[in-house]
Amino acid sequence: MKAVLASLAIFISLFGLSRADDILFPSNNGIIINYNVSSYELTTDDTLMIEFMISNNENHAFEGLFLTEILPGEFQVISQNISVNGQSISGYEYTFQASRLFSGYNEYHWVIDDPHSDRVNRLLYPEQYMILTIKAIPQSAGQFRLPFHTVCFYSNQISFFLLSDILTISVEQSASPGNLAGRALNYQAEPIANMLFRIDASLFDYTSDAGYYSIAQIPPGIYDIRVTHPEEGDSVIEDITINSSMETKLNIIWPDDNINGLDYEPGDINGDNTVIGSDVTYGVNYFRGIGSPPPDSFWSSTSNRWIYSAADANGDCMFIGSDITFIVNYFRAIHEYIRWCPLTPPNNR
Repeated sequence: MKAVLASLAIFISLFGLSRADDILFPSNNGIIINYNVSSYELTTDDTLMIEFMISNNENHAFEGLFLTEILPGEFQVISQNISVNGQSISGYEYTFQASRLFSGYNEYHWVIDDPHSDRVNRLLYPEQYMILTIKAIPQSAGQFRLPFHTVCFYSNQISFFLLSDILTISVEQSASPGNLAGRALNYQAEPIANMLFRIDASLFDYTSDAGYYSIAQIPPGIYDIRVTHPEEGDSVIEDITINSSMETKLNIIWPDDNINGLDYEPGDINGDNTVIGSDVTYGVNYFRGIGSPPPDSFWSSTSNRWIYSAADANGDCMFIGSDITFIVNYFRAIHEYIRWCPLTPPNNR
């Protein structure tokens, strides 16, 4: 066994590590060896699973069975298991140490059968197969090489060893989750308690007595938020963006059911009953102080201010620069439709 390992080390030092298929020496036998990884592309949230299978299709048992895996130091092994014909086994020796051949790597060794010791005695008999399963978590992002894995054993007085392919694993930094938080008020600016804000079955929260809610650990993305209350009803707020490591604010004002629909077209800033580019120009001129306020105004006694209902394209009950951006994105087909303030819903909406 030591002679086989020494020959392997000499081969590596003389010829270097080159990309090649796994090769078992000697060849032309009834031995099947498969090495698989779960994926070549991971994130720092993923787990790399390695499966190393040895199948004995010979007429003789395998003795002196010894396995080695070399992994980058950035990978933390969280579990390892050996099974024979699908049944987990025990009694083998498992050790690891800093690699003597590769700087920054760790060596992992499994001794399944040692003919020179009474402690480890597990032969692999004909028609048996053995699988070593390793699970490891990448601790950082980058490109990592798995330089080699090997198996050594002998059968019928013949020594076997394997030279392996070099594998490259790409690891990307996973995006940190974000949060969603805000407050729910009714049209009289009173807090709404026990209102459900829901993204999915695991991401939701109910408002407190003061109307506040908070949903944490949301993967970055664009979501539709379903808002439900046993007395107020339900609604869906679409296209809410959650950014990595940031908190998104979403406050709502629940409309008064007694307010009838108003006669305006959402996005029609200049009041000509169409939504076209001139509405953007009208709104920009108003903000520059060289144009009139938008028509179709609604006086809110709750907030004590005018709500320019038609101009409120993003539906937050205010007319500010983001409404101009929203309409431009609507023209660019980024938004499917123009929104409106729930305090002043338009007719037939």
